[in-house]
Amino acid sequence: MNVLHSPTVLSYFIMDTQFSSRMDHILSILLLFLGLATVLLAIYFIKAEQKASPLPTDIRPEDLQITPAQVSYLFDGILHPEYALAATLMDWTLRDLARPVEGGFEFNALGPLLPHERSLMDFFTQFGPTFSFKEHARARSTQQQEYFQGLKQWFVVLEKNMVDRGLIYGAKRDRGRSLQYAVASVLLFFVAFYFFTGPYLIGLPFFASGVIFAALGLRRFGDYPPRGKRVYNYYAPLRRDEGQPQLSPDAELIYRTALAQDGPWPVEGLSEKLRPFAQEKPPHSLPKELRKSLIGTMNLGIF
Repeated sequence: MNVLHSPTVLSYFIMDTQFSSRMDHILSILLLFLGLATVLLAIYFIKAEQKASPLPTDIRPEDLQITPAQVSYLFDGILHPEYALAATLMDWTLRDLARPVEGGFEFNALGPLLPHERSLMDFFTQFGPTFSFKEHARARSTQQQEYFQGLKQWFVVLEKNMVDRGLIYGAKRDRGRSLQYAVASVLLFFVAFYFFTGPYLIGLPFFASGVIFAALGLRRFGDYPPRGKRVYNYYAPLRRDEGQPQLSPDAELIYRTALAQDGPWPVEGLSEKLRPFAQEKPPHSLPKELRKSLIGTMNLGIF
């Protein structure tokens, strides 16, 4: 009798096949649970990041010593420079550092100014104590490179001041946690695609946790220092058009402008100095006039 066809050998092969199948089944179940564990771990990190994020009520008095241009940069970077400039002019008007006149503004350049405000004041008054929309528009069109140098300098000083105050991270920021999330997401995506065609959809939980870690890494990469987070969360309701009850009507108008919100605005509670800005026809024409005169169609390549 052929040994290969003996009952003993056949039964051995059958048992070996069943054992292998059973082990594959157990391994698949274990991998599935491991994948679910990575999802739970990713959710834990989401909760930990949320817990570490300050609430709007965590704001401190020293955090609120912040200019409209800084708030604008914190939310939009340099996407809306005309709104940062308009809010600054409104703030200066309230502080008696500026006064609206026909076709522009007059300035009190001797008032107390932060470094980035001084840089902007120098830019506005480069042709004299009165800022004229038409004069600046003419200079921008005839000597563009030299003209934009003043705006660039304002942006550089503004950014440096925000780094010094702990509102944003500098260029040499330690991005260790972001890289850790990125490495974790890459490894999880690799495992997910390797097992994607396996039984029980083994690759799915690995893929889901990879997406979560990738999102955490991207969010962390663009995150702010603790003070920047507190200030951001404090002014975020204005961005969502929910209002900020701790702000006076004057401050709310100024910071809504800094956050690129257009009116019309109610004049109730506003000081006489700021009422003209809330009553502009068309609403909020100051930012549009500033973009037309100072920036033009160059967009943000000037920075």
